[in-house]
Amino acid sequence: MTKKIHPATPAQATSHSDAGLAVSNAPQMPVSTSLTRDAIQTEARRWLGFPFRHQGRSAEGIDCVGLLVMIARAFELPHDDVTGYTRRAKGMGFLEHFHAHLTEIAPARIAPGDVLVFVEALYPCHTGILSDRLGVPHLIHAHGARGRVIEEPYLGEWPGKLRFAFRFPQLLEAR
Repeated sequence: MTKKIHPATPAQATSHSDAGLAVSNAPQMPVSTSLTRDAIQTEARRWLGFPFRHQGRSAEGIDCVGLLVMIARAFELPHDDVTGYTRRAKGMGFLEHFHAHLTEIAPARIAPGDVLVFVEALYPCHTGILSDRLGVPHLIHAHGARGRVIEEPYLGEWPGKLRFAFRFPQLLEAR
């Protein structure tokens, strides 16, 4: 099932802490002044520790696609919210929605705040946000096996599974 989502109302900023969930209704800056690499990483980090749930789109549970959907909602960006997909890749269809709203870039050009797409066997099936921690590349993603959204060093299996990379076209680059 695909539902086209276009900016309508400001999203609520949600954060997670050891004491529980905290919800803020703070107004968000317009996209034209707020979509920076740091802002994308900050929004992705708000989801750290939240539980993994296949096709989840809330604090009750979220998956890798849901994380991107929630980031897009937070910045009021146009996006497709696709549900009804399986946990195993079946062809290249996973990429259709990335191409619809993001700009594909060469994997060699990735930078913090970019969207990374990974393959399992032959097909793309997982995604996350590249982040930076003290100059070291990290990956923020909803990890099914670990049962939650995590930020881990971008090394080990991840660079070898990277096949596609995308950038938010609304991203404000430092000039």
